[in-house]
Amino acid sequence: MTPNSVYLSGEHKRLLGQLCELIPDFDSEVPENLQRIFGLGLFALLIQVTIKPGDSGKSELRRGLVAAAKGMVGEMDV
Repeated sequence: MTPNSVYLSGEHKRLLGQLCELIPDFDSEVPENLQRIFGLGLFALLIQVTIKPGDSGKSELRRGLVAAAKGMVGEMDV
């Protein structure tokens, strides 16, 4: 994934710029850093989905997602 392969609105670019100021090793032009942001966003959505009560038929899927997320967090260097 290259930084130009995803459309970023002006607001997204502004937020990324602010992150660059706050996080010393963050550069929004480096694909791995954008993957970091994407991964953290996915993780936040995963938490939302697993906490929210829902269709009991999807509990196995939720357990699988939680296990996958735990594995990803163990691999992340945040």
